[in-house]
Amino acid sequence: MAKLMTNTELVRRLQDIADNYDTVYAYGVFGAPLTAGILSAKQKQYSWFYTPAKMAELNKRMGAFGFDCVNLVKGILWGWHGDKSKTYGGAVYATNGVPDTNANGMMANYCTNQSTDFSNVLIGEALWLDGHFGVYIGNGKAIECTPSWKNKVQVTAVSKMGAISGLPSQSWVKHGKLPWIDYTGSNGTVNNGGAASTIGNGDTVTIKAGAVYGGLTTARGKAVPPPYIGQKYTVKKQQKNNGVQEALLQEINSWVAVAYLTKA
Repeated sequence: MAKLMTNTELVRRLQDIADNYDTVYAYGVFGAPLTAGILSAKQKQYSWFYTPAKMAELNKRMGAFGFDCVNLVKGILWGWHGDKSKTYGGAVYATNGVPDTNANGMMANYCTNQSTDFSNVLIGEALWLDGHFGVYIGNGKAIECTPSWKNKVQVTAVSKMGAISGLPSQSWVKHGKLPWIDYTGSNGTVNNGGAASTIGNGDTVTIKAGAVYGGLTTARGKAVPPPYIGQKYTVKKQQKNNGVQEALLQEINSWVAVAYLTKA
């Protein structure tokens, strides 16, 4: 299948939507600015979702860009670029060789290199649990459109990679490569907590911003304090914890995911 963009470009576009656009979860919508016409049409298609209460809620969000989980990804691949003058924000239905399929169909029939081991997940890979879809953006985080929490396109933590302070956690079951995304560039092979890390015992490392503690104590998932970020530490030993490769840093006697470490 033709590659439409790199994994880092996909993540950039998703982050742009999460950060800079007014979005709301709307089932069966792939980036349309909400109008009475759109909502009426979708209510006829999916009456089980578009109940009177849901319609009343969404009528208050007119003009916001509507997405559901897998339609967020399909919308981007179909050309969505935030154009409110276009019915679907610039997306054109079922174009660029990307089919219209649901979350389960996308993972089962199109995503490759599927795995339940989150130690080797790559930036830009699809994330799946039954009936739901998202994309891994690195450092234990995902972007998904969900009616949970903020009811919009939002950043969440991948629970199998550890909790992240201030973010809700999603219990993804597996990940896989989208066939229209190029994962071969320098950022396509970044290891985000797996055994293939080039950091070894005895190496000197620094901790990246946004890091959280690993290990099995009550500190797990809590943010590493700012004074510790950027300082030099020695890797004493490593372990895999819930599928995440972690390093014990000698100077602070704490475990931190290898994904959050950089060789000094």
